[in-house]
Amino acid sequence: MYISYTISFPQHQVGCFGIDQPVATGVSGSCRFKKMKDIQELAYIIKQLQLKVLNPTGQPMDRDTILYRFYQGLERGEFATDEGAEKVLYPEGASAAKYRRLKSTLRDRMLSAIAAFEANGNDFSDYQRAYYTCHRDWLTVKILIGQNANTAAKGRIR
Repeated sequence: MYISYTISFPQHQVGCFGIDQPVATGVSGSCRFKKMKDIQELAYIIKQLQLKVLNPTGQPMDRDTILYRFYQGLERGEFATDEGAEKVLYPEGASAAKYRRLKSTLRDRMLSAIAAFEANGNDFSDYQRAYYTCHRDWLTVKILIGQNANTAAKGRIR
């Protein structure tokens, strides 16, 4: 049994999962164009918060990789569409699957950087710090419960 849904916000429409795959049949619209906007927004937020997108080893990304070039292009606003980004990053005409993997890897790393965000410093009010801390703790509790670490999860609840 499939459940289709569409939630509309002023500038966003949620109803897609993965790179270009609808969650279920009946989801209105194409997900492809929305996903480029999603990754552009992630790059913008990371730039605004001055976060670092890291490799899985915890080191900054190598500057001579396609992944870094893609991130820099997003940060500078050089890529308006997936097709344009694919042509710049893979001028030899690599497969669409290769570009989707690159995009998925970058999205995962940017989401990890945002998940590790801590609202410290003078740029945030007490309310903002409490808001971000509460949501990070909620996420931690949800992950712990999902792994059956209920005792540890209860310890995080304040």
